[in-house]
Amino acid sequence: MSVASGGVHEVDFGDQLCPPGSPICGDPGGFIWLQGYVYQDADGVLNAPDGLKGAADVGLAAVPVTATVGTWTAAGSTDASGFYFLQVPAGPGQVTVTLPAGYIALTPPTVSYDASVSLHTFRVDFAAISATAQCASGGVVHGHVYSDTNGDGVFVLGVDTPTLGEATVGYGGQVQRTNWMYAFVCVPAGDGVVTSTNPAGYTNTTPNSVNVTVPDGGLASANFGKAFVSIPIALRYAYIPIVFRPGP
Repeated sequence: MSVASGGVHEVDFGDQLCPPGSPICGDPGGFIWLQGYVYQDADGVLNAPDGLKGAADVGLAAVPVTATVGTWTAAGSTDASGFYFLQVPAGPGQVTVTLPAGYIALTPPTVSYDASVSLHTFRVDFAAISATAQCASGGVVHGHVYSDTNGDGVFVLGVDTPTLGEATVGYGGQVQRTNWMYAFVCVPAGDGVVTSTNPAGYTNTTPNSVNVTVPDGGLASANFGKAFVSIPIALRYAYIPIVFRPGP
């Protein structure tokens, strides 16, 4: 830095209390940073395929986020930009956002994940829409179409991955093509059925038809697990990258 004669230059130093065994305490200890954004989606449409915050989306401040890994619990709130970060042990856990009144979750508000210590950071974003400005009536139906790594029909972020090809997901006469996340917005409240086809080369590990009940101003979820059987001819000579955007 350079300080002019008779001038002033401010230098701030930030410190953070870290638990024993955490990497910033000088001991690898098996901890990672769980981080991401809680945001209002600008156009009320899921940011496919990964649901991560886009440049036009607005971060939501002071939103509580809680992570649980075994008996370990970490809690915090988003900053002014909607960003949160929690230091947690690596391994399987669950992270939950508690949205303010007047918002409906566009992506699942509770996410099970499994993060390796080698990753150091693991990102989970939470999208929401305004219940008044973007969805005055009805609710949201959302979930994942995923390649079921363990074949157990249980979706875990960080273990399960997008399918190579797309499935068709339907609800209430609407359809979407996806190989990862989907969301139907402002659907009428009440009972309905979410359906999914199998991408080429896959069979299903979960039912391809799920009954749901959508509360007014609320949400319903249905995940569809797929097991890889064979490489479809259309993909044998093609490479389809799945790109996860590193930032907003």
